[in-house]
Amino acid sequence: MRQGLQNDIRLAGPKAREFVHLVNEAHRRPALIRWSAVGLVAGALLFGDGVWLGTLLR
Repeated sequence: MRQGLQNDIRLAGPKAREFVHLVNEAHRRPALIRWSAVGLVAGALLFGDGVWLGTLLR
């Protein structure tokens, strides 16, 4: 019985690691997309502000 429990514990390790990896990927992707979109919008705003300011200073 003890040997069976040891085998179950040994087999559960990689499965648990796989589940943790899948959950991490599921939570990471939306955050990565969100921050990429925020960065693109911020970059476009900075560029637009620079163009606007350049026309004012001519």
